[in-house]
Amino acid sequence: MSLGLLVEVARRVVLVFDFALLFALALVFALVLAGVFAFAGALALVGDLALALVLPRPNRPRPARCGAAASSSRHSSSVSVLGSRSFGIFAFRALS
Repeated sequence: MSLGLLVEVARRVVLVFDFALLFALALVFALVLAGVFAFAGALALVGDLALALVLPRPNRPRPARCGAAASSSRHSSSVSVLGSRSFGIFAFRALS
C-alpha cells in the first residue's frame, strides 16, 4: 500500500469518528436537556399539589342543576312569561 492511500484511509476513519463523537455529544446534550425539563415539570407539579393542599377551597355554589337546567325551572327563572323560558336539554325529561 502506498503512503497516500494510508493517509486517505486514516482521514476517512478520523472523519467517521468525528461524526460519531458529534452525534454522541448531541445525544448527551438532548438527554440532559430532557432531564432538565422533566425535573422542572415534576417540581412544578409537586409545587402545585402542595399549594392546592395548603390553600382553602374557593367558595363556589354546590354542583347542582340550577337556572334553566333545574328540574322545575319555574322557581329558578325570573322571567314572568311562560313561553320565553328555556328548558335546555331537559325540556323532554319525564317528570316523576
